[in-house]
Amino acid sequence: MEETPAQPTPTKLAKEPVKKVSNLTTAIVLLVIIAIIVGVVILLTGGAKAKYQASSTGIAVIDPATVSVSFQVKNIGKASGTPNCTINVQDASYSHTGFNSGKLSSSLAPGQTTSSAMSITVTGQGANDITSAKVSCN
Repeated sequence: MEETPAQPTPTKLAKEPVKKVSNLTTAIVLLVIIAIIVGVVILLTGGAKAKYQASSTGIAVIDPATVSVSFQVKNIGKASGTPNCTINVQDASYSHTGFNSGKLSSSLAPGQTTSSAMSITVTGQGANDITSAKVSCN
């Protein structure tokens, strides 16, 4: 008689339990991905903020205690904005000083320049002695 070769017996494969991802884990992963995307966008756009360059263009005496300072402001940033400017005036010896600040009445687009003027009260009625004006805007 002829022997038949022995058939291999099927082995049972051990089934590993499927791990379920919880809704909380999925939400956290999605939030991390969104935060990364937002961060990349901010980096690529530079934060898109308005930034200003300002300079005094003239000083006129109004009365013994007041000067008017004319100035120009240019938006050198990447977004539109309304500048808030501060002007400081002084004489050569710093004995007569004054300052004023205020928000311009209109928004500036990137690259746009505007002219404005502000009145400033000077200490000791020293308006006629004022020699310099410094303008800064943010």
